[in-house]
Formats: sequence, structure tokens, C-alpha cells
Amino acid sequence: MPLSACAGFTAGLSETTARLDAFLERSLSAPRCVHSRAVADLCGRLCLRFGCDPAVGYFTGLGHDAAREMPEEKLLAEARASGCPLDEYEEKNPVLLHAPVAAVILRRDFGVCDGEVLEAVRRHTLGCPDLRLLGKILFVADYCEPNRKFIDRRFRSVCFSLPLDGMLVYILDNEKARGHEIAPITRAMYDKLVKEKAGKSGEG
Repeated sequence: MPLSACAGFTAGLSETTARLDAFLERSLSAPRCVHSRAVADLCGRLCLRFGCDPAVGYFTGLGHDAAREMPEEKLLAEARASGCPLDEYEEKNPVLLHAPVAAVILRRDFGVCDGEVLEAVRRHTLGCPDLRLLGKILFVADYCEPNRKFIDRRFRSVCFSLPLDGMLVYILDNEKARGHEIAPITRAMYDKLVKEKAGKSGEG
């Protein structure tokens, strides 16, 4: 993944990661910084498992919530000004716009031009049917990082024993079991993953 070769990354990925960490210290509460670093660590480790650059994974996880504590009216303004097409569900639930706005911050303020990194951050809340490898990894890392109180050690153990697509299905099954509303785009991703899994089973 050629993140370090993108324009704006002339100082190297490690220095850009340090700048991002300092930005989060200024922009987010202490608990949100703890969450972001925990997601970054897990994202990096999952990248190592699934054949991605762990340093890129760490950076992506670190930046995923860069706009999480921005007021909703500012999120709406930033998202609209960026020209990024917004999901109707996101516009009705403005807190979800922290994902596309975080991608804007990474592109605008940190020179990120790697499409898969930006997609992963943009889609980390709701996913999408065509989510690529890094996006899937971030989706799992954000849900399963060790500070999350709504899942336990057993859930993580089962989840991490599965292939990556199975992890996403397991997470979304848990969300349904908890009675949470599933956004249409997330439902489409879930249906596609389940269909693909059934197809692979049928091949055997």
C-alpha cells in the first residue's frame, strides 16, 4: 500500500503518524485518544495477520475518529463543503458524518492520497458492500478494541478465530441481537457477505 509515497508524505509515515497523534491530543478528549490509539494498535496487528502494512494500518486506525468530537452542525458544514456524496442515513444522523469528515482531515491536513486509507476511514461507521481489505480491518478493530465494554473476552475470542468476512458478519449479528438499527448500506454489506459465504459453502 503506497501511502508513504503519496504527495505530502515526504517526511515519512512515522513522522506523519506522530503529527496526527499530536493533532488528536489537541482535538479530542483523553478517553477518545485512548480509544483511537487502541484501534490503531489492533488495526496494525490485524493488518499483519491479513497481509497489509501494519504501519499503514496503525495510521488509519489512529485517524479514524479525528472528527468524532466535532459539533454536529460543523460536521454537516464540513461534509457538505467537501463535496463528498453523503448517505441519506448519515445526513439524518449527523454524528455519523465524523467518518467522512475525518477522511477530509486526513486528506487536507495530512496529505493522505491513498484511496484505500481514505475509504477505510470514510466507511468505518457503516461499512459498504464493496468495502476493501483495509476498510474491513478497521471496521473490526473499531468494534473490538479492548476498551469496548459492550463486548467481552469470549466475544473477541470467537470473533478473532474467524476469517475476516466472518468477523464482520459476527459483529453485525451481534448488533442485531442487541436490537440496534442497521443502516441500509450496512445491511447491504451484510447481505453480500452472507451470500458470498453461502456460495463458498456450496462450492464444497
